Amino acid sequence: MKNISYIMTGLLLFLLAGTMRAGNYNYVTDYDDGENIYINVKIAIDRRGWEKKTPEYFVSELRIQWEQINHRFNFCDKKGNLKRTYHFEPDLEDIIVYEGCSYWGENGADRKVISQMDTTLFKLVVIYDFFYEGEEAGEYGGGCGDYNGIGMILVINGSEGMKNKFNNHFDEYTYRAITHELGHFRGMIDLYTHVVLPEK
Repeated sequence: MKNISYIMTGLLLFLLAGTMRAGNYNYVTDYDDGENIYINVKIAIDRRGWEKKTPEYFVSELRIQWEQINHRFNFCDKKGNLKRTYHFEPDLEDIIVYEGCSYWGENGADRKVISQMDTTLFKLVVIYDFFYEGEEAGEYGGGCGDYNGIGMILVINGSEGMKNKFNNHFDEYTYRAITHELGHFRGMIDLYTHVVLPEK
């Protein structure tokens, strides 16, 4: 009887180790059930942008945007090459608000944000920078990268005309750009940098 008790306790601890309570959503590690792939997405927002709106505004807009992203990501696979339906699950209950600029590298937003994440549950973070501060602050354009095995997508409008003002990253162009970067996260390359012969 004691052995069964130990086994049940061990099983319970194992299950709890792979599950995290975040508000009303139970996060488990990313998984593939053969028909669907579920990928957790950590969300981070710069402090200056965060303070211009309410938390409710960001949650509402992010929820709509990530529904658009999921739809577009799967819709673009017209030939069914992915063999799965993708579900990117943004964590809207625990958004990370980071200080300073969004440049990558030492003391950059990527390192700051990843240090606050549970990297056993989140292998992807999307960092939104709503206030572009310019190249002199070390900020440039957005894109996709990785650090210590964590995929990162930086959302920023690196143009002089949008400097030091709130940038709307919830328009139709941004969700398409994030979808594009998610393709890179999953290993796809940019075809526009290559010459592809018509017969191919």
